[in-house]
Amino acid sequence: MARRNQTVEEPVVDEFDAETGQDEADEVDLLEQLSWEEPPARTRAARTGKWAKVLDALREHEGQWARIAVKPSAGTAAALAGNLRSGTLAGAEKGEFQATSRRLNETDDEGNDLYGVFACYDPSAASDDESDEVADDTDEYSDEDYSEDE
Repeated sequence: MARRNQTVEEPVVDEFDAETGQDEADEVDLLEQLSWEEPPARTRAARTGKWAKVLDALREHEGQWARIAVKPSAGTAAALAGNLRSGTLAGAEKGEFQATSRRLNETDDEGNDLYGVFACYDPSAASDDESDEVADDTDEYSDEDYSEDE
């Protein structure tokens, strides 16, 4: 006769092994690959691809804003602007460009709003963003200076 409410201990499995299927032999191989060194300098993609000519044109007109794209949704327009600002768009460095998106006073053939992506080449912004220094301004302001009424 079987006993009720009997607990059975399950074997303990290392999460790493369970997720990756690694065993001790593979673990040794991983340790042999370990090398203490600084990562190489970051390299960027060459100025090629879909946006290369647009980015070069913006660079030639430093400080001037231009509409670089029209998108069918606010999300895709905002994503493109964010990729340009963050340097994830091929050929752009982080902070090299200012970019934003706005709803246009235009609609597509079906009457849906269109969204523009606007950009400006601003190399001085890139040098400002490189500073990792955090300002210590805790003494200058107090919570009393700000209220929820503003």
